Amino acid sequence: MPASRAWRVRPARINGLPGYIVYDALGEPLQTVALRPAAEPGRISAIYVQRNPDKLSSSAAPRQSGSHRRARRPALVRRRPEPVIRAIDVPKSRRAQLGLPPAHTGVSPVGAWPPPSFRDNRPHKTTHCPGRFMTLFARTSIAAAAALFSGLAAAAAIDGLVNTGAGLAAGAVDSHYSFSVIAGDSTGLSGSGHVTDGNQSPFPNWMSNSASSSWLIPTATQSDVFDTGSTSGVFKWKLSFDLTGFDASSASFSGRWAADNNGTVLLNGNVISTLTLQKGFLDWTSFTATTGFVAGVNTLEFVVNNIATAGGNFTGVRAEFLNTNVNKSVVLPAVPEPQTYALMLAGLGALGFLARRRRG
Repeated sequence: MPASRAWRVRPARINGLPGYIVYDALGEPLQTVALRPAAEPGRISAIYVQRNPDKLSSSAAPRQSGSHRRARRPALVRRRPEPVIRAIDVPKSRRAQLGLPPAHTGVSPVGAWPPPSFRDNRPHKTTHCPGRFMTLFARTSIAAAAALFSGLAAAAAIDGLVNTGAGLAAGAVDSHYSFSVIAGDSTGLSGSGHVTDGNQSPFPNWMSNSASSSWLIPTATQSDVFDTGSTSGVFKWKLSFDLTGFDASSASFSGRWAADNNGTVLLNGNVISTLTLQKGFLDWTSFTATTGFVAGVNTLEFVVNNIATAGGNFTGVRAEFLNTNVNKSVVLPAVPEPQTYALMLAGLGALGFLARRRRG
């Protein structure tokens, strides 16, 4: 009801039920509300009747004014062909806020009825609230936009970056890591790495294997030695990972590695770590990358230098990844054509018309 009109509430019995009638300043009945017990214990059902022809067909006598002033005519009551009745559950938590009694008996005056947040008891019906349809449309649009762009900030681990020998038994082949010999006595040798047995040489000179990673060697025979002459060997170990479907510019990783004897780590041909110690198998050397990634297949290389030594000259590599991250790619929709904008505006206009009609 308009806030500018003074009004009052009077208790009444409506169709045998306790309730109240709201009158304006001229004594015109504006609306009636009947209260009755709900099926669920501790709740109240209210039947809201707005401008009911049966109840509001006549207006009360106008208020008397002074002799020098003409009495105003009562405002006309707009009638509807059918009464508007809505059954509403009044939650217990809202009774005190709205001034309703704790039980269904008794009547307490309240303001405009029904409150917008109350729901309709009738199946497949909802209580009319101004702007509710447009609010639902706006929330749906926001949810759709959030779903569209949610993948942009969703970080994931980089698939394919695995530790050497992870989850494999001694003697097993680690197909993730391949190698090729480009210098030394074993030039031309290639294949996949083999997981070492921590109970055989060159242990305990090398760091012990763990549940996270193990040393890899070029051959299945752990006692094989390399580069016992005057020429040092160069073993190039490769690990590939695919960033198809991901934002390559957001990729990053960090880890650590060890080698016998020393070497460098390269990401797509760019050096990201250098191991300079002659005995690089005694401790870890860290590596990290935040740039240099490409869309599609990327290559991580561990180039190991095996210094020529007479006698038992072993070589191997070990790597662990401590952190990997990359964001999923999001394909933004194309810019709509002018006719698409026209259709969208027409649809919004139709929605606004429906919402206005529902309010009317």
